[in-house]
Amino acid sequence: MLFALGLATIMGVILFFVPDAVGRVVGLGVEAASLLFFPGLMEKEFIAWQAAHPASTPANGWFAVGWGLIGIPMIFVVLFLVFLPLMLLFPGR
Repeated sequence: MLFALGLATIMGVILFFVPDAVGRVVGLGVEAASLLFFPGLMEKEFIAWQAAHPASTPANGWFAVGWGLIGIPMIFVVLFLVFLPLMLLFPGR
C-alpha cells in the first residue's frame, strides 16, 4: 500500500506539470502499466500468505469493495496533499 501511495504521489506531481492533453495520454499509459505490474506483485504476496496460512481460505471477494470505498477518499486526500503545496509554489499553473 505504501508503494502504491508513493507512486500515486509521483504521478500527481507529474500530471501537475504536463499539459492537459499530454496528461491524459500519460495517465492512460500509467493505468495500463499498473494493470500489468500490480497483479504480479499481489500474486507473489498472496502465494506467500497461502504458504503461511495453509488452513485458511481467503475472504469473500466482496470484502474488497469496502477497501475500494476506503481507497476512493484516500486518493483524494493524497491528491489534495500533493497539489496544495504545488499550487502554492507555482500559483500560475
